[in-house]
Amino acid sequence: MQTPPLAGSMPSAQSGLYSNPQMPSGSFTGTVPGTGAPITPLASWMPAAPSGTETPPTVQSPYYTAGFLKNFIGRNIRAEFLMGTGGSLTDRVGTLLDVGASYIVIQPLLTDDLLVCDLYSIRFITIFG
Repeated sequence: MQTPPLAGSMPSAQSGLYSNPQMPSGSFTGTVPGTGAPITPLASWMPAAPSGTETPPTVQSPYYTAGFLKNFIGRNIRAEFLMGTGGSLTDRVGTLLDVGASYIVIQPLLTDDLLVCDLYSIRFITIFG
């Protein structure tokens, strides 16, 4: 006897019925259940970025990894990451889209996905010609 799928479970890989969940839009209103405290929109209590914000030198200078990688935005790369304490490496291949102070953004080949990677766990980067 086959058991029915759980409510809200993902379809199997064979069915090919994957869909992206709908994210709520707009701002949330109401109260926190059990407390009656009002829900405050995130933007109302977050400080605004200072108007004179400068790009960190680690992103500007080619003497730092982030600054060096900025020169290769738009190129295909392979980034190899150190995973955990066991010393195992895993790699990701794609187009370098952006470089920040502590991250890089890669678009994997043949997809529209974006992959945000921790700059400090990268051990090797191959930049393809």
